[in-house]
Amino acid sequence: YETLSNSATIQSSALGTRYNIVFNPSSTEADIRKTLLAARGTIVSGPSPQGKYVIVLPADEHGEKSAEKLKSAGDVVFFEKVY
Repeated sequence: YETLSNSATIQSSALGTRYNIVFNPSSTEADIRKTLLAARGTIVSGPSPQGKYVIVLPADEHGEKSAEKLKSAGDVVFFEKVY
């Protein structure tokens, strides 16, 4: 068990490309978990008052494939922007 305030957790989740996303309101927790695991994504903040989450995808040789998996999950994720 680790809390989000654990500095090692924060530092490791800060590595990678950040995306703003909104989950489809009809998506189940299992759908969201499956999608994030397939894309190797980690939620780092959210939800905002608008329902947005910030996730991080790996900044390695799999990063582009991870982003494509996330983009292709249109029934679960509304993909917004990279920052």
